[in-house]
Formats: sequence, C-alpha cells, structure tokens
Amino acid sequence: MLAVEVLFPTSPNWYSSHVADVLSDGTVAVATNQAVTFFAATSRQVSSILPLRSRVTGVALADGVVAACCTDRVVHSYRLELLENLGFHKEHHAEPSALIIVKGSVISGDKRGTLCIWVPGAAKKVERMVPQKDSVICLSANSVGTHLAVGYHSGNVAVVDLESRVFLCFRLRASVQSLSWIPGENGLVSACQDQSVQLWRLPSELAGAEEPSAEQQISPAAQSRDDSKNWICVCALSGSMILFSGSRGELFCWEEGRKPSRAAPLHTRPIFGMKAVGSDHVLTAGMDRFIVLWSTTPGAAPQMKWRFCCLGGHVTAVRADANIACIGCGDNSLRVMDLMHREHRQHCWVAWKGLRTAVTCLASSGRGAWGYGLQDGSFGVLAVNASDGPGPAEPLCTRSHPSPVSDVCWMQLAIREAHKESQETESRGPKKGKKDCGEDCRSLLQGLGLLSLSTGRVLLTPVGGSSSVVQLLPLAGVPAQPCAAALWPLAGKLSKRGEEVLVIAAMHKAGETSVETNSFQFFCLAEGAEDLRCMGLATADGLDGGVTKMSLCATSDGPTCGRLACGTSKGGLAVFHLQWPPSAASAAAAQAVDGGMPPAMSPEALVRCHSKAVVDVQWRPGSSQESQLLSAGQDGSVKVWSLEFKPTALKLRSNANPTSGALLAACWDASGEESAVLAGGRDQIAFRWLPEAADVAPVAVPMHMPKEKEAPPSQPRVSAARVKAATKAVPKAASTAKEKSSLLSQTSAALYQQSSKARAMELARVALEGDDDSLWPGEPLRADSADGTLLEAVFINRQSLAEQWLQLELSQADGHRAWLLQTWADEDVEPELGAPPVSAAWLWAALARDRNEALAQLVANDAENIHHRVVAALALGRLEDAVGLYLSQELLAEALLLARLRLPSRHPLVLHIYRGWAQDFQRRGRQDQSALCFFATKELGKAMSQLEDWLALPRAPLGPDPLRLAAAFAAAKAAARLKVDGMPDGRGQGDSEDDADYDATLAFDHRSWWGRPELRAAVQAWKRCIVEALHMGDACSALRLARVGPLKRALTEGERFLRGALAGYASAMAWWVQLQKQPEAESPTFSSFLESASLEEEVDWDFEWRALTWLPAYAATEDPLLCAAVELGRGCASLASGGRGDDPEAPWTHLLTAMDALMRGASTALQSMQADGPSPAQAEGFLLAAEPLRRLAGLRRPGESSPRDMCVKAVADLTAEKLRAAGRRDEDVKDSNRWDMMGRVLFGRPDCSLSDIFFLGFGFSRLKHSNEDPLRLDELRSVALMPRGCSRYVRKLPLEAAPDAWLVAQEIQQAVLGAAAGCGLQGVAVGVQAQEDVATSEMMIKHCVSTLQELHSTVPGLVPLAFLGWRSRWSSQSRPAEDLPEYMGDEEPEVHGPAAVTLQLLAALAELLDAPGAEPPSELLGLEAFPGLCWAQRLALLRGPGLHSACDLLAELR
Repeated sequence: MLAVEVLFPTSPNWYSSHVADVLSDGTVAVATNQAVTFFAATSRQVSSILPLRSRVTGVALADGVVAACCTDRVVHSYRLELLENLGFHKEHHAEPSALIIVKGSVISGDKRGTLCIWVPGAAKKVERMVPQKDSVICLSANSVGTHLAVGYHSGNVAVVDLESRVFLCFRLRASVQSLSWIPGENGLVSACQDQSVQLWRLPSELAGAEEPSAEQQISPAAQSRDDSKNWICVCALSGSMILFSGSRGELFCWEEGRKPSRAAPLHTRPIFGMKAVGSDHVLTAGMDRFIVLWSTTPGAAPQMKWRFCCLGGHVTAVRADANIACIGCGDNSLRVMDLMHREHRQHCWVAWKGLRTAVTCLASSGRGAWGYGLQDGSFGVLAVNASDGPGPAEPLCTRSHPSPVSDVCWMQLAIREAHKESQETESRGPKKGKKDCGEDCRSLLQGLGLLSLSTGRVLLTPVGGSSSVVQLLPLAGVPAQPCAAALWPLAGKLSKRGEEVLVIAAMHKAGETSVETNSFQFFCLAEGAEDLRCMGLATADGLDGGVTKMSLCATSDGPTCGRLACGTSKGGLAVFHLQWPPSAASAAAAQAVDGGMPPAMSPEALVRCHSKAVVDVQWRPGSSQESQLLSAGQDGSVKVWSLEFKPTALKLRSNANPTSGALLAACWDASGEESAVLAGGRDQIAFRWLPEAADVAPVAVPMHMPKEKEAPPSQPRVSAARVKAATKAVPKAASTAKEKSSLLSQTSAALYQQSSKARAMELARVALEGDDDSLWPGEPLRADSADGTLLEAVFINRQSLAEQWLQLELSQADGHRAWLLQTWADEDVEPELGAPPVSAAWLWAALARDRNEALAQLVANDAENIHHRVVAALALGRLEDAVGLYLSQELLAEALLLARLRLPSRHPLVLHIYRGWAQDFQRRGRQDQSALCFFATKELGKAMSQLEDWLALPRAPLGPDPLRLAAAFAAAKAAARLKVDGMPDGRGQGDSEDDADYDATLAFDHRSWWGRPELRAAVQAWKRCIVEALHMGDACSALRLARVGPLKRALTEGERFLRGALAGYASAMAWWVQLQKQPEAESPTFSSFLESASLEEEVDWDFEWRALTWLPAYAATEDPLLCAAVELGRGCASLASGGRGDDPEAPWTHLLTAMDALMRGASTALQSMQADGPSPAQAEGFLLAAEPLRRLAGLRRPGESSPRDMCVKAVADLTAEKLRAAGRRDEDVKDSNRWDMMGRVLFGRPDCSLSDIFFLGFGFSRLKHSNEDPLRLDELRSVALMPRGCSRYVRKLPLEAAPDAWLVAQEIQQAVLGAAAGCGLQGVAVGVQAQEDVATSEMMIKHCVSTLQELHSTVPGLVPLAFLGWRSRWSSQSRPAEDLPEYMGDEEPEVHGPAAVTLQLLAALAELLDAPGAEPPSELLGLEAFPGLCWAQRLALLRGPGLHSACDLLAELR
C-alpha cells in the first residue's frame, strides 16, 4: 500500500488528439495540465506523476518509453520504469500538437506542419520533414510501423512511408481530428470535425499511387450550432469493429453489416482521447473530466467497466464522516465518494446543480445531509445518500455574506418531538432514491440550524427559517472580525437545546499599524430565547496572527471540559484547555458595559508547525481523539501531532510533503482500520495519506499546476430571495422531455434557428431601440416589419413590448398552449372546467372543496407538467414561485416573459433572469445574444465587453462580415450612450448648451481623456464600426460614422465627444470617398487630385496633419483598408502643406504605404483562399480592394515617370488584376507578353526581353555589393541605350575577373546536380565528366551545353535556377562597380586568352537560356527596389499558367 494514494488526479487536457495512451499490459498515461499521470487500468491506482514545465499537448507510450510534447515546443522522453530522462529536443518552431512512438522513434508534429523524427539517446540528429504546411492535429501508425498517417486542420491527410519517406496526400471536407489504422490491414479510419467517420483502403506502395477513395461511410457529416467546439475520436479494434465518439461525448460501435450501436451515456462532453486496451477494451478521456474503460463484445453496445473521475480545479474543501467524503473543487462542483467502497466502478458522484461558485467549506450533520458555504457568500444544504449519491444543492440563505464563507457548522436549535424516531431514522439512514431527497433532507434536519461565518459576518440559519446575525462583542471598543468557529457538544452526539456551545475566534485590530488581539467568544441558546447569546469572553495569548481554523474535542476529564486546537495565519498551532461554564471573570466580561478587559487564556501547547498559514486543523475522531491532531499548511505539508502530558506539549509523529504546491484543505478519514488523511490544494490533486505507512515511497506529485478554465455550470443563478425560497420549496426532479418542452415555439425558432445574417440584423435593431438609423451602414433594418420583430420584443425591456411578445406567440399557438399563455397575462387565474383538456390533478383542483390546498399540492407535485404547476402557482398568487419553477427547469424564456408581464420592467427579478440568460448564451458561444440581454438590463459596459470578446477573434483580411458589422455597430451604439462627465474645456465656442460639441482637438490631444478606460473603449468600438463599414464597400457610411452624423436628432453627450475624438478618422474617410469619386478615364497626378477634391468647407491643413498623425486607438497593421485610407489622408495633408520637415518625399512615402497595406491584405487574402475558389464574401472583398489599389497607383508624380514609379504602378496593376480575376472566379491573369510584364514589375522597364531581364538583374546584384554615390547608381541603372540580345549581354560582363572556362563548366553542372538533389528530384542526377579529359575548348563547350540542354528539357527551369545561383556567387566575389571597364554602346573590346574561352561558353549558355520555356531569374528574389514590396512577393504575383517551375523549385530549396 502506498503512503500517498491519489484519489482524484488532475483532469485530462482538452483539444488534443493525444491526451492519453495505453500499453497492452494496462499501463495508462494521461496528459494532465503540466504533467503526465500514470495509473494501471486494472486497479485505477495512480502509480506516479511526471511533472513538466508547461502544458502537455501529447503523450505516447511504447516499448518501455514514454514521450511527451509541451506548449514550450520541447519534446521529452523518459524510461517508463524509473522515469529516467532519456533526453529532449527543441527542433520545433511552433507548438507541437501530436505525438507517437514508432519502432523506437519519437515522431511529433507541430502547428506549422513540421514532423520531427527523433531516436532518444541516439547520436543521430532530429530529422525534419513537411508533407503539408498546415497544423498537424493527429498521428497514427500502422501495426507494423511502416506507414504513418498525419491528419491536418485543413482536412488534408498525408500517409508517409517511414522507410522511403515517400508520402501520399488526399483531402477531406473538414478538419481531421482522429485517425486509426485497422490492425494488420492497410485500412485507415478517419474522424473529422463535421462528425463524419470514413474507412479508407490505402495502396501498399505509395510511390505513384492515385488518391484513395472512401470505402465505407461509417458516420455521415452532421450540422451543429458551433462546429468549432466539436471533437470526434475514432478507434479501430478490427476491420469489422470500429468505435467512434459524437460531438457531446456519445460512444458508438460500428460493426460490419449493422447500424452503429450507442453505449449508455456516461460522457456528457466531447471525448478527446480514445485508445484500444488489448483487443476488446477501449479507454476514453473526456472534457467532463472522466476517464472510462469500456469492454466490447460483438453484437452488443460497449459496456462500462469502470470510471475514473478527475479534478478540474483547486481542492477548496475536504470533509469526511464515517462513510462519505466530500471534496470541493474549483470548477464549482463537489466530488462525493463512498469511502467504504472506493473500488466501486463508478468511482464517485459529481454534484454541481445549485452550486453557483466554488465550495469553500463543508460540515456533516450526521443525518445524511451536508452543509456547505460558497465563494460568493451563499450557503446551503446537500442531501447525500450512500446508495444513490447526492441530490441537488438547496440554498438555505435568505441573506448572503459579503465575502466567501470560511466556516460552517450545525447547531441543535430545538428538541426533536420523537427522539426515538430520530434514532431509528439514523440507524436506517436516509431513504433510497433521489426523488424524495429534498423531503428527506428537510425532515432529517428538523430542529437544526446552520451557522456560517465569513470575515464580515456570522449568520445562524434554521432549516426552513430565516437567517439571524450573531453579534460579536468588541474588545476595548475595537470591533471584532470573525475568523473561525467550532461547536462544542457538552452531552455527546445527540445534544439537546442549550447543551451545545459555539466557540468563535475573532480578531480585533484598531488600525493597520496596531497589533492585533485575538479573542474567544462563547455562545449558547439561553432558556426561553431564540437567538444565541454570548456567555463568556476571553483573550487568547500567544497566537501569532489571526486564527484560520479551529477544532474542538471532549477530554477524559468530563463532558464539561474540552480542548481547542487553533491554527494561525503565520503557521502557528496552539492547544487551549476549556471548561464550562466559563469563569466568573469571563462571564462578567461578556455582560460588562464599561469596556473592561476580559481575562486572558494561555495555550497548553504552542508550536510553529508550518512556514505559511495553517489551512486546516482537526482532532482525530475516535475514543482517543484528544491524543492526535492533524495540521495542514499552505507550505504544502501535512503533519500529525500527538499531545503529550507532563509536561503538556505537541510532539510531531509523522509528516508528509506530497506536493510542492499549497494545500487548501485536509481532514481525517476514519473509514478504514487505519486512520488516514484526505487532503488537496492548488495542484488539482486530492490524495489519501497513511501516516502509519510514511516509510513507503509516496507518489510523485507535480509542482505548480495552474487551474484550467471550466465553463460555468448550466444551473442558472437565482439571486432574488423569494425566488430562492420558492426553488427550495419545490425541489427539482428528474424532468422528462415533455416537461421541459417550451411553450414559446416562435421565440425558440427566432433564437436558435436563424441564419448569421438574420442574427446580425436583429442585433442592430435591438441596439438602435427605435433610434435614428442614419448611421447604420448595412441593409435597411425595417424591410420586414415596421412594428418591430419578435426578438426586439424579447430584448427591449419595455412593458408594451412584453405584451406584443405574448401576442406574437398567441398568434401561432394551438388551443391548449394558447390557454396556458393567456393565463400569464390575466391577473386572476381561475381553474375552469371549460378550459382545454388538462391533467386529472388540475381537474381535481378545480372541483376540490379546499381549492387553495389542492392547488398547493399541484404546485409541489414533481410528476405534474411544469406548465400546469406554474398556472397553479399563479392561481394562488405566488408569482415568485411560478417564475422559480421555470428557472429550476432552465426554461429561461418562459420565466422572462411571465416576469415581464406581471412585474415592472426594472424589477430585480426581471433583471436577474436577463443576466442568467446572458450566461447561458455565453456558454453556448452566442456572445451577440448575450450582449442583447445586457442591453435589456442597461448594463452597457457588460454588453460592450461581450461584443469586444467576440470581435477580438481575427477577421478575414478582406470581405464583408454582416455579423461582425452588427456587433461593431451595437458596441458603437453602446459606447455613444456612455456618460462623458468631467471633461475640461469641452464645449465649442458660441454653441448653445444643447447643441455644443466637444472641441475637435480631442482628436490629437489625448491627455484630457486617455486615462479613462471607458472613453478609450468607446473610441475603439466606434473605430471598429468604421472599419466594418469600409469592408462592406460603403465608404460614405464610414464617413458618416466618423463624423457621427448627420442625424435627425440632437447628439447625445457621448456622440459629441466621439465627434471630436474621431476628427482624424473623418478626414481620412473624406479623402477615401474622394478617391472613389474619381472618373474612370482620368489618371491625375497626386497634386491635381488634391486640388480637384470637392470638400464641403475650407480645410485647415495644420489641423488635418495633427489629427491624422495622432489618431486615437490606431494601429497601422490592424486593417488594410483603414491603413490605406489613413495613409492617403496623411499623404494629402503632407502634400498640401509642402511636406513635413526636410523630407519632400513624405507624400509619396505615405502613398506607397497605402498601396503596400492594400497589397499586404490582398496577399494574405489570396493565400487564405481555398483551392475550389473564394467564398462569396472573399470574392466581394477582392473586388472591393482592387479598384482603390488601381486608383492609388494612378496618382503619379508630375512629369515623366521614373522606373521606380513604373515599377510601383505595374505591381499595383498586376495585384488589382489578380484580385479582379479571383473575385470574378476567372482562371488567372492572361499576360500578353510575360517578359514585358516582368520587366515592368521587377524594374519598371517596358518592352523587356529575357536577356534584358538577365542584364538588369546582374546590374542590380552588382550595385547591391557596392557603396557608390546614389547619382552614379542611377546612371548604372539606366540601361536603355544598351543593345539587347544574349551575345551583347554576355560581352558586357567584367571578363577581367572571369574564372577558367573548364572550371566554369564543371561548377555549373555541379550546381545543376545540387539543385536537383535539393529539390528531391529523382533520376536527374547524371554523372559529371572531368573537363580535363576534353581535348579542345570547342569540344568542352559542346559537351557542357548538350548535358545542360538534356537536363533543361527534362526539368524546365532547373538549369536557369542553377546557373543564376552560380552567377550570384560569382558576382559577389567580383570587383566593385567602379572597377568595371568603361565602354559604351556597340563597342566590342578585343578579348584574348582564357577570357575568350569563358566568353564563348557563356554565350552558348545564354542562347540556351533564351530558348522558349526559360523561366524568370531566381537571383532577383533576394533584391528589393522599394520598401514594403519584396521580390518574392512580386514574383509570386507573376505566377500563372506556364510561369511556375522556377518559383516552385526555389521555394523547395529555401
């Protein structure tokens, strides 16, 4: 038996296909946050935990080796037996996302598509390969380890032959999330994000194989509301049995010739890991934090063999009684375990219903119910049945604490009527079954009250009663701050009224610099009184810091004596001896009114037990409970002490430090023969420690494992006190589908069955709330109905719209549904016999003599239809109970409509329902509808936060997005309603108080408002709306938004502020509109464009420049259209004011930056386009960006165009043509003269031939290595007078530096072979003969040219690529440009000797390169002509039909 047994490990990680792996002997490894957890499938006992430095994204087991990859891009390998480190590597340049071990090699794939193959411990370096440049999702190897299947996010699948490294690719329709090979066959099963599962038959030889086709469609694709959260896993046990999961954790088993069978529902959320254990078992790990082992049998659905529960947050509370242990978790849930049957296949129960936040403290009543306190200050009771588990949590609080509840305990408030009956009830235990758990809980807790304590308040709440505040006594005038509480039963377990003493530790501190004083205050119920009274007061000496936890036990001295153990915030542990009744001095201090000092109590024993705060202390239960004491601290240690006498002292018996993280809770477990300790903390692990077996090696627990985010519980929060009482009075039962059917069918369809475009329009309508829609940049909002839509009635919180909502539902309701809905609007509901057919219970209530009692029974009947129970509650006038019934069944729309029909629009209950509905929408991923709920509650800040979180997702580079437009517009409308107060000197001169605008200098003088986050958020929201209007293609709407008008009404205060702050954006939008108004035929200069601009008023260019220079909330790389508009405006302002500073090129620089922004966005958009063509939104975005790019390129300088300007215009025109072709879905740009197009794009030269391009490229490469004056460089660039033709081109080379011709021939052929090998081309590399064997130079040249010509005809583009690579190396080693011989025009210098032979060789090569089919020179890819447009981007634009070989080869080489 291990000294430390892990009861609950950390939850498996999410959204990774390799979170778990299993060996054939049952060893399981699971990726749990920043560690790998190992346990045995036979016993579910955790054997070890391997801590790592960051979150684990994949784990693999094979041949005694475990490998793991992490988010820090490190791949680790360990020997499994002793967890001995075998090494690691950091060869990934992106986060690794998949991992597998094949024949001793660790293969990992990352989010850039790189596969790293590594043999741990070997001297061989890591091998890298990239079959596809896309994010790797999953890996799978066949049973013999010869083939590897790789699944990608884009839907591609690559099958790699691990011996020859040949791979075969094919494409699926959605992201491939799981792959599994059929054992012993060439079959591969794939599972995609669209929930499709397919079986593929792959060829044994991949070289030259055709793309495979699906042999079997195991599961078809399905549509879901949010496919991005789907995760599908698959595991092939054999060719005739395949298991796969559904989007919500369903497990299906497909067998050949049969429909898939579904296993019993265990997982409630997606499964991320599915691995075969042998041939008939499968292990699954899910998002619901369960690890399940299934057994499979042919012809039957999978059966659960056992379930293992994990933790998704910190261990916040731990308590145990004789049989049951309750563990509070930071994911707002409780783990309830039967300690007597820890080996049970279900492992534990999970309680979450009714727990709104994390449980901070627990207390067992001893009657089958547990009291709890929550982090939000509320508290309640939870019924726990040892046979059927826990029921729903029932809140007890009619008032909450202002801070988290730190302690709870039960008190006996009244004598039970039948003491014998209570003893029989306790001996039997609670009734079986969950249906009556609420009634059992209330009956068992009769006469009890739950005392709850926080740092600001102490409350005593009787079961079924209201809370009362326990008043603590001050000490010398200093108020008391409660710290901890403990109950002292004077007469044993079943105490009577007045026979229990409540001890409260309090701290008194007058100020921050004063010393704190601790006191003990003793309370009990006096005769004839219903509240607690302080019967004694004493100060506590020797305590360093405030008391954090207390535990009290009886002593052998008698029932009126006890010992109190206290842990302090500074790690101290003290034991005090108590005696009842308190001393006369203590009693007198409790009754004193003159503020006298009470007597002091000194501890019997005092020790510094922990280096940090003590989080729990507890005496060991049992007959000798005063002999042993448990303490746990935030330093991560748990210790057991024995109280020794003569002299009295605490002696350490055993201690454990199982975790390096902080412990948060601990308690004794007395369920076994040997007492054990249950504990847990920030490591998200709950463990069981045997102090007597401390010499056995404990389980290694990882360090510093931060909490993973968990979605909030689906139970809606109910904050109104009366609704809580109603919910408690009517416990939630297991509801059927019929009970939870909605009455509001029209509302459900409008909410959940709308298209994204319809949702966008509804969001904009609700944001307007009937206001002026002049600024809306989209389609008309009132095209369908002038009276408003259904969702406007739902989310605009007005009484008249609530009635309109009801009428819209009644118009489509049948008889019975219409009658039920009509009762909501009627103030007096009477049960009538003439109503549509209802249940027998309702009919009996109508005929009963005591109608109210019959209706009350109907309300409390869980088996009755929920809508009938609501009508019965309304008939009794219990509106809060009726709303609470709908909330308990999560029918939020019904609860909201009922509350709005009967209550004022701003009633707290109405606002509470909207907030709960907002949380429900947020959990579903519908931030737009969540924001609508906050619009209804007028919580504009929360609405903006929801929309900002939604808009933070990256948008497409180009193209309209109606949903983002509506969200941005709604956020902007919310921003305009913000209060702008305290703005100094904000009014314009001469304006009235109502129409005054804020000064427009706010646009560039941010000091008066930049420090206010709400104003920054408002400007950011309004600017984002301007961006979305630009992407809709409506520049005029963007201008209206930037100017915040004109409107048909007076501006609000927020709109006036925005008009001033956005003045720079308004100027940029005005110039952008002017650019689009230019006639098609005109090609003006930049100056003429500026002069012809038809602006509404005279321009202050100095203000324009400042406003455009210091734009608030502007980022140049945020959006291409906005950047282009801003840079155009800056260029106009700079040109109009004569340039800025000493830079006359500033206007042209801004113009180039505008064009560069558009081309950068166009390049990203073209790369993101799918192979089958652009989407409609992408096509519209391409056409939207093409026209302004062409118009910007037409704004030329005055005078004759320079080569640089021609180059810019050619690149812009080519990009615009590419965009127009993609937007129109044409095949490609048809180039009339590709060499002429290349000359214009690369150098700004018209009418270029291939030889001219070679010559220009060589000239630019020489200039790149020189430091000449710019004027002389311009002269060298001007090569218009140079004659064309390859022979002329070759003769202009610096032959004085030419190498030997034989060496040139050999180097060029070697370069060709090197290029072929680098590209991975097979069968090209032929031998290169030594040129010394050739007798004459003519034979050498002929042999070299023939060899290269053969290679050139085999692979077009390979010879030019290699030749130009050699030329680049040669030119970089030559003399600088000033050493070139000065000869001009047709001068033919005489060449003799070795240089003449080199000249002949190069001339022959030039003729070969000038032949048809030659490709553009790759040497130019490393050069740049002007900022923002590199050569690689320009050559990528030139690619089209017939222009691809050299570029592709170069990309492979790089």
